[in-house]
Amino acid sequence: MTVALALADQGFPVHLVEKTDQLGGTIREIHRTLDHDDVQAFLAQAIERVGGSKLITIHLGSHVSKVEGHVGGFTSKLITDGQTSEIKHGVVIVATGATEQKPKTFGYGQSDQVLTQLELSDRLAEARCCSLSRPRWQ
Repeated sequence: MTVALALADQGFPVHLVEKTDQLGGTIREIHRTLDHDDVQAFLAQAIERVGGSKLITIHLGSHVSKVEGHVGGFTSKLITDGQTSEIKHGVVIVATGATEQKPKTFGYGQSDQVLTQLELSDRLAEARCCSLSRPRWQ
């Protein structure tokens, strides 16, 4: 989204293709940065700016089925709800997102004290909003 906004801010039309029904991906599961910045507030602001931009077209629940052409002259086919559409564009930026790795080692899944980073983030967020009770993992 930040790249889409940067391009739109420079006057370029952008087509933002998202395979799910909402923007944000894995960042939706992150609550705070190490500096305690509110990631969800940043995400909400980015989504609002993207949605409000006249130069950004959002394609939710879509995927690119084919890309042809060359730098400066691409044609991409998108599939959305079984319907195919074509977009002509000059540049392709691929941002595939991230998925959390859940290990099969180090006691993960066997001990509730072994967590992934996203699970820790959830627990910390829960502890902040429910500070009356001490989390069981402390």
